[in-house]
Amino acid sequence: MIDYIKYEWKKLPGKPLIGVVAAVTLLFYLFSMTSPNIVYTSPQNMEYIITHKDYYEQLKTEQAGVVNEAFKEQLFENYKKFVDANLKPELNLDGTIMYEGIEYTVKDILYDWDHEYLILTEEAFNSTERDLFYDALASVEKAKDPKGMLIEYDPLHNYKGKELEDYLKCMDTYVKDQEIVSGFHFGWDVLVSINGKLPITLGLLLVVIFSGIFGNEKTYGMDAHLLTSKHGRKRLIRAKLVYVTLVSTVLWAVFQLMVIAYTAYKFGLEGANCTVLDAFFPCPYGVTYLQYYLLQLTVSFLGTIFFSLIICVLSSLFKRRIALGFGALYLLMTGLTINDKFQFGDETQIFHLVDKIKVLQPTQLMGAFNTFQMYVGYTIGPVVIRLPIMSYLVIIVGSVLCIVFIRWHEQRRQV
Repeated sequence: MIDYIKYEWKKLPGKPLIGVVAAVTLLFYLFSMTSPNIVYTSPQNMEYIITHKDYYEQLKTEQAGVVNEAFKEQLFENYKKFVDANLKPELNLDGTIMYEGIEYTVKDILYDWDHEYLILTEEAFNSTERDLFYDALASVEKAKDPKGMLIEYDPLHNYKGKELEDYLKCMDTYVKDQEIVSGFHFGWDVLVSINGKLPITLGLLLVVIFSGIFGNEKTYGMDAHLLTSKHGRKRLIRAKLVYVTLVSTVLWAVFQLMVIAYTAYKFGLEGANCTVLDAFFPCPYGVTYLQYYLLQLTVSFLGTIFFSLIICVLSSLFKRRIALGFGALYLLMTGLTINDKFQFGDETQIFHLVDKIKVLQPTQLMGAFNTFQMYVGYTIGPVVIRLPIMSYLVIIVGSVLCIVFIRWHEQRRQV
């Protein structure tokens, strides 16, 4: 077995070219981390963070904490000090303000977030310090009634029948009594978003490496091994599949470890226990950033193995160049993230049958971008299967079918 695996590595064609592809895809993957639109769970996007370093430095000072009464009291005290220090000079605290035909009493709106544009100086209203309050105030609103926030803002009319019932049940289980933890979590925003780029980076590398694994036996003299051993073909198939699994695992691990290391260096990994939130919407599975990321990684890893097996099927059916072409085409057609916005309560969520099928493609499972982000249900008879469970089922069943097909096709092939 080990000799077969070593031989597979030795006969891998174009190692220098593969090295270049590996370097380019990994660099592109890391470069994607600084894309202006990569972060979606923070109130400000990457471009804003990069161009407002003072805001980022202040943001890093936030300590993770449970949004309780003590948190609210401290927040209001700090916000009150901010407002008192930045009132418009001409403002009469005992007077009124007329705006767009409506008269406001100053004392009634003095510490009201919705009307601060009427009382704060322009500099304070556009300041980074005010932006910091946005995070905390949004957390307070979510902590009041997380389930109610989802019901109010989530387009529930897109769910019907058993799926609507299951979604509400999901809210009761994970969100209803959820304890909201707020704090700095920017590095985790990056980590849970970046895997969406995995199919067009690591996926391309896997296509290049595995497109000829079953199609080049005669070229490299492997047919001699098959003809001189009673069980040569069976052992060879097994060795190739082990080789594919090992290489896929190592490359996937390298991509993930490089991203984690870069994120820790560039942004930090504080806030692992913060609640995953998008603006005023809680994640329907009520998880922390660390929990979300670990769950995402499990699907991403298994999805990567599944995708590699798909490429092996193509290699079993076609010569290397043809398999490479089909693999690259499949990657381009299905590798881009279906819903590339990190949003829990938006009309662009995945609801329709076509999108539900698309999100279960091996490439989408490799990225696992949408898997835990939103509620998606699949009604099969009397049962509703949620997207995370359906993802695992598709990966397991699909991988088994790929292996069975490869073994069947390779054993009956003429050498």
